[in-house]
Amino acid sequence: MGRSSVTVRRAVKNLVTGFLAALLCACLAAPGHAASQEARPAATSPAAYQKKLMAVYDILASKPFAYNENEIEAYGQHAITLSGDARLYALWRVLYAYKNSQNGAKLQQWHDRIAAQALKDGDSNLDLLARFMLQAYQNESNNFTNLTEREWTIYLTVPDQAIQNIATLERERQFQYAANWAEAIDIGDSLVNRLQAEGKPAEGLLNVAQQTLAYNMMQVGDYNAYADHVLAMARLSDNNAFFLQKMDMLYDQALFAAEDNDAVLAGRLQKLFAGYVRQYGIADLKPWDAELCATVADKAENYAGVVDCLKASAVMTEKTVTNPHDAFLLRLLVRAYARLGDVQQARYYLARFEAIPETVYPADPNFAAYIDAWLKQGDGRSSEAFKALSDWSTASRECAT
Repeated sequence: MGRSSVTVRRAVKNLVTGFLAALLCACLAAPGHAASQEARPAATSPAAYQKKLMAVYDILASKPFAYNENEIEAYGQHAITLSGDARLYALWRVLYAYKNSQNGAKLQQWHDRIAAQALKDGDSNLDLLARFMLQAYQNESNNFTNLTEREWTIYLTVPDQAIQNIATLERERQFQYAANWAEAIDIGDSLVNRLQAEGKPAEGLLNVAQQTLAYNMMQVGDYNAYADHVLAMARLSDNNAFFLQKMDMLYDQALFAAEDNDAVLAGRLQKLFAGYVRQYGIADLKPWDAELCATVADKAENYAGVVDCLKASAVMTEKTVTNPHDAFLLRLLVRAYARLGDVQQARYYLARFEAIPETVYPADPNFAAYIDAWLKQGDGRSSEAFKALSDWSTASRECAT
């Protein structure tokens, strides 16, 4: 959900895909499904990690986020005046912000400027930074297929420790894309340890490294370790994250709390996110605000709230859905109206949902069966609805196993 003044995209596109995938999974077609509980490891105390995640909220809520549309550019102007590894780490923050928001134009501009400065200063490491980050962007844009193993070896073994660390983070992200969690955790843990020893200049990279390692731990079900790394990230974020990166953190944590059925924490984080969108009038964040609001309401089974969250969204006004994001919102809307017993509206939005090409959003028979059961209930066919829900529940349990 990271963005820039030109392009608004989710910076957590790659790091938070797991959250949305969980929400979209057929086995989680309805809120509160047992699968979300079964995913939690028995050895983990929910109270322990949830207490840490509430501490994350306390940190994020304790100091207002300041917004400046030119924040990244202004930081870059200062960063380029630094020297040595401090300059590398500072300029990496600029390049990474634009790479993660998929703002290729801004990334190219800063690549060219940094390369020119490197030539002027005779700084080969600075030139290597610019070259690597552009390659990393192209690699990620092409499903992590551009960089060869030989190129990775070169970047990961350069003499400069800062360049090594920067390359290690991108290597970890590539392991994430391949769902190679053992390798991702191994190099992610090593990276965090190295960066902690480097002190303040490396804290911007450490902030993102903690976020990245947290995602790894969440994927393998170690929620306690996940919470540890998120808490470390939150403590670093005040002085080492741009406004939109902080908003990403709010968004991520609200989604996680909702999926974890922690309605109180999810609601608090969602309200904090929505408050900043309203306060600063950031129009480009409004679709994500609506999605987060609706997702949290859906998981809390507040179906009237889902409708209210989406009342100004494109899915209410535009007849054609052309992207997975809007398809997901339409799905939430269908379920909300079905659960509210508004059969007419449910059928209207269901027809639109079913018209979405499978190339945009895959068909989900389990979800269709769930909605059909509630439509039967809304039509007054209670016995048929009961049997349909029983059949759906059985199919969902089989999916979970």
